Amino acid sequence: MTRQVLVVDHSRRLFMEVRRTLRVRGAGTEAISASSTGDAMEILERAPVTLIVSDLRIHQEPDVSFIRHVNERFVDIMHLITCDGHSREMEALLNQLDGKEQILFFRRPYAPQSLADRIIEILERQKDGGTLFHVSVGMVLQLVQMEQRSCIVRIFETDGGGRGTLFFRKGSLLDAWTLQKRGERAAHDILSWEDASLMIQNGCHRMENRIHAPLQALLLEAMRLKDERDSKRKEKGGEPPAGAGEAPVDTPHPRPLLGLRAIREQLARNGFFQSVVINIAGAASWNALIGQADRLGSLLGMGEPRLIFMDRNEDQDYLLVCGKEPVVLTLKKNSPREKLIQFLQSLE
Repeated sequence: MTRQVLVVDHSRRLFMEVRRTLRVRGAGTEAISASSTGDAMEILERAPVTLIVSDLRIHQEPDVSFIRHVNERFVDIMHLITCDGHSREMEALLNQLDGKEQILFFRRPYAPQSLADRIIEILERQKDGGTLFHVSVGMVLQLVQMEQRSCIVRIFETDGGGRGTLFFRKGSLLDAWTLQKRGERAAHDILSWEDASLMIQNGCHRMENRIHAPLQALLLEAMRLKDERDSKRKEKGGEPPAGAGEAPVDTPHPRPLLGLRAIREQLARNGFFQSVVINIAGAASWNALIGQADRLGSLLGMGEPRLIFMDRNEDQDYLLVCGKEPVVLTLKKNSPREKLIQFLQSLE
């Protein structure tokens, strides 16, 4: 994974400075140049740029528009700007932007060594939490959540060429970004990447929370959407969906083998209908969700799920029993369910 520093420079003097710095001190990073802000915008749409170094004139509207565009469109990229101007003018411009912590001004004249040091500092900070290659995005992010880390995770898809960024604070996913999407829709795309390289930057400057769904729900939805895309792709290519035309195989199942009637009798005998359970029904329509949960459990090395609890912001909660014959229990909202769960886990 080669990171790129985009240098926007009309004269190429700045580009030569940055390239020299990276050749000496920036292992795994290369400098690419754009002679205009228009060229830079095109490059940003296709190249894995992690830092922009620009020589701009903050008094000219095209350059100011470029600063605003980068700030709004590429929320994870640090923008280091060399320019003329007074501190109050720079401060006034920053106050107009949402992600001003992503912008750093260097007033001319500046010491080349100080600029070089800052570039290397930024690049090193982007991976100070670790760099991983050819990993599953979902597995790594589960660890981020369990450790309650505050970090920025930059992801580069190995095969598809996608790139995106996830922002975590104390293990909670705040925001996600790809070139095409933002928020939960971006998270669904990123979490479906099964082979990717990641750079983890410790700390997270973002405060706005654009994502409110738990990470497990996002992972399940990402897998569902990926299955849909794969199925459509196979149909267009004339390939039958996986398993089509095959006879069902009755394989041993590690989950409970009790069916709907037996589980209902057990619940009634142990008094759960009075305290917790409102209703019990067959759950054949939930097989797709169970299949996605199976994939998630396999991905994380946790095995197949036996129970899935669902809070759908309704007047009741739901508990899916993933047995040979899956059933769904409708539960009283916020009722004590620990004994019920322990009881269901004991069923064979």
